[in-house]
Amino acid sequence: MKSPFLFVIPAFLIAACSSSDTHPIKEVGNPTTVSVIQPIEGLEIPIRTFQVSADAAATIELPNGGKIDFPEHAFVDQQGKPISGTVTIEWQEYHSLADILVSGIPMKYDSAGVSNQFVSGGMFTIDAHQKGKAVELAKGKEATVALATFDEQRQFNFYSLDEKTGDWSYKTTALSTPNPAVETLPAPTKGATDNNPTFLNVVATFNPDSVSSLKGLDLIGWNVSTDQIPKKLQKTIAQSRWKATVTEKKGDFYDLTLSNKGTTLHLNATPVTMDDALSNTKTVEKRTEKRWENLLAFQQQEVEAQMIRTATIPGFGTYNWDIIHTRESPIAFTLDLAVSAGHKLDEAQIYHVCPDEKAVVHYTSEDFDEFSFDPTKGNCIIAIFPDKTVYTVSDKQFDAARDNSGSRDFTFDMKGRKELFNSGGQLGRLVKELI
Repeated sequence: MKSPFLFVIPAFLIAACSSSDTHPIKEVGNPTTVSVIQPIEGLEIPIRTFQVSADAAATIELPNGGKIDFPEHAFVDQQGKPISGTVTIEWQEYHSLADILVSGIPMKYDSAGVSNQFVSGGMFTIDAHQKGKAVELAKGKEATVALATFDEQRQFNFYSLDEKTGDWSYKTTALSTPNPAVETLPAPTKGATDNNPTFLNVVATFNPDSVSSLKGLDLIGWNVSTDQIPKKLQKTIAQSRWKATVTEKKGDFYDLTLSNKGTTLHLNATPVTMDDALSNTKTVEKRTEKRWENLLAFQQQEVEAQMIRTATIPGFGTYNWDIIHTRESPIAFTLDLAVSAGHKLDEAQIYHVCPDEKAVVHYTSEDFDEFSFDPTKGNCIIAIFPDKTVYTVSDKQFDAARDNSGSRDFTFDMKGRKELFNSGGQLGRLVKELI
């Protein structure tokens, strides 16, 4: 079983491709464009609507800290004529694996004849209409979209999607910035234990029972703030053998005196007990579990994200902050999926999901011969049929494929699920179960 708590995204950033300022989705005067986006019916991301002025500059403040800015006189009708009054903005954003699963947005990117898959740092779809009729951004006008991001990696590329062809067009590369809506923590007090303190295992060199307030504690070491330690010792102090003395607690700290080969340090220190270590382990596990849940399930769009990715857009449509997904040592073979009689694979939406890579790869029978996976990471396959029947391949079932790495052919016997899935959140929890 592969651990679900390692979030590594090996990827390279692509060089700037040729890009165009043409509208990524629609052409003015052509309201019947057929979209390649095929969301899973009944599981779609809810559309949020906002009202803005077509005449004055307007800002939409999103609950998670993102925002959308429009300049004055930003909108035209389908004939390119300026409009006045109120415009309705429709907005959807996608962050998690479950969001991508249900969105139906293609994540394949072709460059120089090579097919790649995206690892998303956040996607959004934005549209507008007035009295039921589609409107566009006027020529020369751009909207600025600050998308709240839950992904910790700073640098991503920005793309727009052509809904008619499914092709992504590179626009720019940018770094994320801190979300100004998120309150920052106060600076640590001088001498206080910092967020990443140095742990010193010096309990063996003195008797904790010699200090009354430490008597009976299962002491395993001391935390000291790194800024108290001389720079030349910061890399070696934890490994060096020190003679230690401790005096009674003064305020929030003990006076820990360390001596070794003529060097003496007087440090404000806090004791670390076995109970502290166990509690810290549980805290880290809970934090990691929360990140895991966010990665798999629907992001709560009211929850403020720590970072913001900002770009200007010349038209409405679907946009993506992405990097190219690569695997260093993949196992590749022609994928063969076996399902029970009565279900046809060519009617299903089939996804290979690797949470460690934050990757959702959509497969059809036409590209089964391009299948690959990283054997060191957790993997699963989900097939969703029109009647909402779901078939799966768990990470445990991938073990046989890991042992069969020399063959170009492999068959997975998919397991049918008895329950029906009515939300992306349920699909996210299913992925967690399969991994």
